[in-house]
Amino acid sequence: MRPLAAVMISVCLLGGMSAYMQLKSQRHAVKPTYEPPPALGIYSLELTPNFSAEKDPFALDIGDTADGPALVELKFGKRVLLAERSAVKAGHALRVDSVEGIRVGKNQFHVSVAVPADKLTGSHAVRIRILRDDVQVADQTLWSEPGHPVSGEVTLDVAPLEEESAPHDHD
Repeated sequence: MRPLAAVMISVCLLGGMSAYMQLKSQRHAVKPTYEPPPALGIYSLELTPNFSAEKDPFALDIGDTADGPALVELKFGKRVLLAERSAVKAGHALRVDSVEGIRVGKNQFHVSVAVPADKLTGSHAVRIRILRDDVQVADQTLWSEPGHPVSGEVTLDVAPLEEESAPHDHD
């Protein structure tokens, strides 16, 4: 009788532990999600390269330029805001108006500009200006290493407006 009781107690303990582990793995902790408020205003971006971005003459010609690689590309998160496939002259500003999705806090943009094959020996730059309601709020210049395209991240840190963040006192 004692061996049978020992087996039954062991089975109950192991079964209980197994059931507990399964229930624990099935439970999903609900994490609170905080969505920062949208930034007020209309945001625009300007990209100005200090060199002419041109198609590589040695690249394979796909035929339709819409399918070719972008010479100038601007991304915000996973969205492509600008993908310019035609040549861009030095000093010519490319503008993206009414950028949606900018929120209070850090917003990151990825910029990539191809350097022509005949100009790979020196460093090149692209100036990025971020405007809010046509007033400049950020200005950054990205530089390339010799022989590489200009590529990098531009961060816009949007602070909440004082009237948004301050508690309203209604009497």
